Amino acid sequence: MSGKSNHKHKYKKERNPFLMVIYILAVLALLGCLVFLVRQRREEHALYEAKLQQAKESETIEAKELSWAKEETTVKDELPEEAEQQEDTQAPAPTEVPAATASPTATQVSTPTEEPQPHYQAAVVVLNGTGKEGLAGKWATSVGNAGYGNVKAFNYTKAVEDHTVIYAATEEAGKEFLTLFPQGEVRVGSIQEGIVEGTTRPVAPQADVYIVLGMNES
Repeated sequence: MSGKSNHKHKYKKERNPFLMVIYILAVLALLGCLVFLVRQRREEHALYEAKLQQAKESETIEAKELSWAKEETTVKDELPEEAEQQEDTQAPAPTEVPAATASPTATQVSTPTEEPQPHYQAAVVVLNGTGKEGLAGKWATSVGNAGYGNVKAFNYTKAVEDHTVIYAATEEAGKEFLTLFPQGEVRVGSIQEGIVEGTTRPVAPQADVYIVLGMNES
């Protein structure tokens, strides 16, 4: 009886479900480790292949850039030679110009200077009553240079004002002289007395405009 009892106890121990679960878990763990190792191995291999492919592409790009640089250098080296050949073939031989056929220079051609034409044909008399000698002649020259062709200068024995007074037949005719005498005054009328030539000889010139110089012009 004891033999049968031991045999059953041993059989129950072998058929223990707890031990079966442990065995199954161990097998699953082993299989999981194998799968993990295989997957990791594949990922490492794929990463290695990707790096290898990237390295090959980089080498290809560098090789192309080096090839392009060599081509550009070759073209640059060839261009100066072609340019020199074109200059040699296109440059005309210098020709000598005979001295007899040389065109006249700008210094040899002279254009006549035109005299300024008077823009106002009125007769103008400039009168000096300031006591400063030569003042009427000076201003008569300035009036003539402004374009007035008939200008005379005389002395004036009457009293003069501080500013120049311009006597003319019309106010518009007198205003033309304000560009020369900006502080002057235009009055409609004429002067028949007090005009002398030199210091003593009285004259009565017929003029369209009489300019009596003021003290400010001296």
